[in-house]
Amino acid sequence: MKTNVYLGLINSGKGQALYYARTKRKTIAKWKKRHIVKNIHDSTFEFDNKKWDRNIVHTIVRQNDIDNIDVEIVYTNHNEHKDNKDWIWQQNVIDTGFINTENGGKGRPKGRDDTRFPKGQFLWKIDPSIMDNVDLLLLRKFEVISHNKKLFQSTNNIIPYKTNLTDSAISKLDKFGTHRKQEYGNKLLDVYNMDKKRVWDFLDCYLHDIDDTIKLCQSNDVPYTMFNLDEDSYEDTFGWGKIQYRDLSHHKDVWQNREKYDIIENMAKEYVSQLSTQKFYHLTHV
Repeated sequence: MKTNVYLGLINSGKGQALYYARTKRKTIAKWKKRHIVKNIHDSTFEFDNKKWDRNIVHTIVRQNDIDNIDVEIVYTNHNEHKDNKDWIWQQNVIDTGFINTENGGKGRPKGRDDTRFPKGQFLWKIDPSIMDNVDLLLLRKFEVISHNKKLFQSTNNIIPYKTNLTDSAISKLDKFGTHRKQEYGNKLLDVYNMDKKRVWDFLDCYLHDIDDTIKLCQSNDVPYTMFNLDEDSYEDTFGWGKIQYRDLSHHKDVWQNREKYDIIENMAKEYVSQLSTQKFYHLTHV
């Protein structure tokens, strides 16, 4: 079976894809800037009246043009990953944003492997065999596609998008000022009251991300599948069997402040009402 490459950036359903893969005990790889980590579910066994998972974790770091692979055996308590609403991502429970401001401080931009592997070289091109038997691959830098065309021409490249643009905008507005460089550190209501076009431009960035990913695949003759997070089938797209719920990583179940939710819901509706879908390739060609 082909490797599924999930080509979604910030706030694009990666948590749900990871949940699906872990539920089905799939091999997951995360390709960061300076390292690749590959988690292989090896076996489940019983010991001392408890169930345990044995995972083999490969960490690949390049130094002096040589790839070093560290192999670690990790034992964890077996989690059945029940496919029901009782299972929620732990980070969602404590997640911070505009709605749940009481849960903590400002988020951090992505890309923290610079501090973990400061001497590691950027992994622009790799031996394709590193991805053998990987079921789900997540990328930190989509530019690696251009440097590894043969690899990505043989994978199932999934580009997620949403047709429920209001719901999508609500999730992005909740993270305003935290998770991307545009408007990082700024407060949503301050910017909206000063110049709401800046908020619309911020939301447009997420739609441009999708179009840019499509163009990257097209320019490198890399096949891709558009995946509608609101309507399309996970089973048909990923090929891993039944999944009952498609929104277990959506933050809606942990948002607590209804008044603040109403504020950004109205803001999201206003954004969608003025949005020109003609500006975005994926909204008019899918």
